[in-house]
Amino acid sequence: MNRKEATALIAVSVVMPVFNTPVSILKEAVDSILYQSFHDLEFIIIDDGSNRETAAYLKALSDPRINLFCCEEHVGITKALNIGFQAAKGRYIARMDADDISHKERLKKQYEYMESHLDVVLCGCAIEEFGTKSGQHFTRINDPEEYRIKALFYYPGPCHPTFFIRREALIRYHISYNEELIYAQDYGFLVDISRCGGIIYSLPEVLLKRRHHAKRITSQYSETQKRCSMMTQEKQLCEILSNVTEEETELHYRFFSNKQLRDLTDFYKCFRWCIKLSKANHRTGKYSKLKFDLFVFKLFLLVTGQSFLPKVAASFLSWRNEILNRRNRKVQ
Repeated sequence: MNRKEATALIAVSVVMPVFNTPVSILKEAVDSILYQSFHDLEFIIIDDGSNRETAAYLKALSDPRINLFCCEEHVGITKALNIGFQAAKGRYIARMDADDISHKERLKKQYEYMESHLDVVLCGCAIEEFGTKSGQHFTRINDPEEYRIKALFYYPGPCHPTFFIRREALIRYHISYNEELIYAQDYGFLVDISRCGGIIYSLPEVLLKRRHHAKRITSQYSETQKRCSMMTQEKQLCEILSNVTEEETELHYRFFSNKQLRDLTDFYKCFRWCIKLSKANHRTGKYSKLKFDLFVFKLFLLVTGQSFLPKVAASFLSWRNEILNRRNRKVQ
């Protein structure tokens, strides 16, 4: 590519799949991109077989920066994202969900950060959640090796609709969304990106408002999403273990993604599983031995502290109170 061709590129391609999003909500998402303070963009919208009302609204959009792709039938968000990413012409690709709202300065701030940090492959941002839940999410990742280790145990972030990606890296390393993952496709995508050695970072500023509602994928299809996340984890586990059973994958997800230990048996299972993973990593050298062992040790303490120790403490207090009550009855 010569210098003239390089400067002719669009700076940012915003990719947003749409499926039956109510027009009142969809309009907020669309306007939040069209009225960004950053103007050098194309807005790729994939209509994934939406109903008439949603499809009519999208077809009526007249902004020249919009590039609308209409699927004849519903193909799902993973394939729709790949369609949008393949069509993108920008130096960067920004993700957007059809029911979220981007802050006016979002693209400008992510673009400026990526332009001044050439070792960063993907940049997210903090989010504000609104709708049926509220709160903020913040992820900050500086060490690529630590990120890869985290990704073995749970989704390390940042939040999917905040992704701002260096497109050249996707082309160089042949990275796209795994279409076997109909949900939690961002987890597998991040794992693939982390393997190319670039840094994944998240700006501390809240630059996206994320809507929570009953029809959101994470609410409506939680069991399927869990299975897709487990597929991503199993793929990574198989790289350090010669064989991983379905039960081990299930326990791995429950212990570390859900941070859920049910009883003393789970406590010992979790401990033995951590030892097994540590030995396997020492044997294969997949991850830094020191960083891996330290991370697993801290995670084990965190999981047992959150899930198991409170139950032990509660049982102890209940037993103690029962003893005291018996003594009091004898005294009386």
